[in-house]
Amino acid sequence: MKRKIYGILLLVFIFCIAGCSKSEKVQENINNQTGTASSMGRYIETGYNLPEGLGYKRDLIKLSDGSLTLLDNYGNYFVSSDGGETWNQGEATWFTQFASEEYIESLSGGEDGSIGLVYGSKKEEGMEFLGVIFDKEGKRIDIKNMEGKTADNFYFSHEGEIFLTDAKGGFYEVNKETGDTKLLFQGDGIIYYGAIVSNIFVGISQDFVYCYDLEKGQLLDEDKILSKFIQDDINKSLGDNADTKTLLLIPGEEEDALYLACDKGLYRHVLYGTVMEQVIDGSLSTFGDPSYGLYAMCIAKGNTFFVLFSKKEELVRFTYDETVPTVPDKQLKIFSLKENQMIRRTISQFQKENPQVYIQYSVGIDGQDGMGEEDAIKNLNTEILSGKGPDLIILDGMNIESYRNRGVLEDLSPLIEEISASGTMFLPIINAYKTGETVEAVPARFSIPIITGPLDNISKIDSLESFTEEIEEIRKKEADGSICGFYTEEMTLRFLTLLCSNEWKKEDNTLHVENIRNFLTLAERIYKADIQGVDESEIQKQKEQGNSSEGIKMDREIYIENRLSVLHGALNIAEGDCKASISSLDALSQFPYLTSAVSTQQGYGWKGENTKEFLAHTIVGMNSQSSQKEIGKDFIRKLFHEEAQSGTGGDRAEGLPVNKEAFLKQIKEYEPGEEISSIGYSNKETGEMFSFVVTAPEHEERDRLVKLAEGLTKVKSGDTIIENVIYEIGSKALSGKITVNEAVKEIEKKASIYLAE
Repeated sequence: MKRKIYGILLLVFIFCIAGCSKSEKVQENINNQTGTASSMGRYIETGYNLPEGLGYKRDLIKLSDGSLTLLDNYGNYFVSSDGGETWNQGEATWFTQFASEEYIESLSGGEDGSIGLVYGSKKEEGMEFLGVIFDKEGKRIDIKNMEGKTADNFYFSHEGEIFLTDAKGGFYEVNKETGDTKLLFQGDGIIYYGAIVSNIFVGISQDFVYCYDLEKGQLLDEDKILSKFIQDDINKSLGDNADTKTLLLIPGEEEDALYLACDKGLYRHVLYGTVMEQVIDGSLSTFGDPSYGLYAMCIAKGNTFFVLFSKKEELVRFTYDETVPTVPDKQLKIFSLKENQMIRRTISQFQKENPQVYIQYSVGIDGQDGMGEEDAIKNLNTEILSGKGPDLIILDGMNIESYRNRGVLEDLSPLIEEISASGTMFLPIINAYKTGETVEAVPARFSIPIITGPLDNISKIDSLESFTEEIEEIRKKEADGSICGFYTEEMTLRFLTLLCSNEWKKEDNTLHVENIRNFLTLAERIYKADIQGVDESEIQKQKEQGNSSEGIKMDREIYIENRLSVLHGALNIAEGDCKASISSLDALSQFPYLTSAVSTQQGYGWKGENTKEFLAHTIVGMNSQSSQKEIGKDFIRKLFHEEAQSGTGGDRAEGLPVNKEAFLKQIKEYEPGEEISSIGYSNKETGEMFSFVVTAPEHEERDRLVKLAEGLTKVKSGDTIIENVIYEIGSKALSGKITVNEAVKEIEKKASIYLAE
């Protein structure tokens, strides 16, 4: 987990029934959560406003007297005695004073009112992170015996004991009278999250779930059920949030009970038990909204839960209501080939507004069963043919023409006309799939291919051919280093797909062989020019890097996403690591990085390609056989509403909003020239320091982007299976293993089978 020293930088490199506390009754209610549509009982959430001006690091603590304490890194200290409905300023001037003088990295507290803080202390060689604890009266005790160690997080037991982890996986007992520390065990890596359940510390690292018996003073055997849940469902996103958290852990009121909150909901697990029991379904609650991060959680009597989410300034209380159906009677089924954050967010928002509707969201490729795109699509097609298919289909990466030609998709043109009547949409984009008078597929997000580099060169680029010529021209002037930062054959093809205006398929849904041949011919020239000045060892290093960054495990898909993003391209330009860049602007938060980066290089600029083409995302279609068309239309209306369009996918870029109001709202978040963040880090190999300030774009730059978006009229091909075939076989041509003509024949043979199905 990287420390925030120079500002914000996240790179590639990522209940029970009231009055009852018996575990048997808890189990009964948990079983209801996953019962049939006729089962009764579900957690209902209520939001309470928080005080204004809170910091970006927060904790929520339930004190022994039942009151709630809210504190943050700005030194705010609020107390609520009515379950979060109202907040009063607490008497903690010592805390406010400390926060005004020091940079607080993490904070937590105990039921007795004591607080543990990790703070940064500036040294000549960088920032040193130290620990300090304060009792409820403000008495300060500095943590000792941690020389050469980096303090990370404090943990408090129900009995008032204090423990501390360091950034290398060490777990320490803290003497709260003297500040002395005693190492209890040394883990293999940083412990991102933890909780003390009864007498056991549960700590979660990237590769392991530790269970340490505090009484016996020894590590226990692995809790296999908990470990499997973490590895299967959460591991990929561990530690990837700068200020909020991927998951929360707290002890329950019952002995050995651990509660775990994540985007899938709230779970209960008895340590070394046999199940992870879902208590609150993420898809029926705010937990499932990816635009909300997690700050903190605590539990009150009767298993009422208080959760501090990011985004909205409110505390959410979850209370069990036995009078509402466990699963709503009306159901809407949605399918997407891959996990879609915007759909997750909209489901969460829609179901809170429509508690009588249950949305069943299924993902074709979830990473659990090794299924690929083709098998997932075959399964979907089988369900559609049998009349059991989803009501709404998110068509990203799929053969839209095939579904349209077979009559699978409903005409949505009346609904789109209604949505468009507000005048707040980028109309050419949402009508990009219109054929005649019908609209059977509608993009809810889009991204724009961006070319960055010397203005003298990029101003001449209006096609893949001219791009090839300009890259070769730059190579004549630049003998060393990569021109575009492609490095590998596969990434070259992926980058060029962003720019290439060629369609891989003809209107009759057959393969456009000559376009693919031309694409590979030009890609081969570009790849040779790009790596001409790069050492073979560096190329090999890039190939081996694959799906990791700086030793941090990373899902391959996320790795590729980040490589293709404007953020990555902008930083390469700012550092001088490449002379020209192709990238995808798929989050408006990345735009300031682009404009700030080009300003660091004299004579550089950015532009969209001249083809007026865009990449479509979250392409929604309705199954013509659906029995829930009216509910489906309501969901689509919500999908295009400003609230859903204004959200983000958390750390995952999901495209730009097609709703103009949401688009303009995001782009105007900061005043022109306002500093957003400062980026700084050192090259591990050379020790050379790199830094630059990211500022909000000027009005002229903003207007250019809006005008560019308004001029987009044609959607690029987005058939994932065809593209993957081209990447797989085309890479062989770029590496010289086969010729371009041989590659085209292989692609034609393999892709034609898929298109014929």
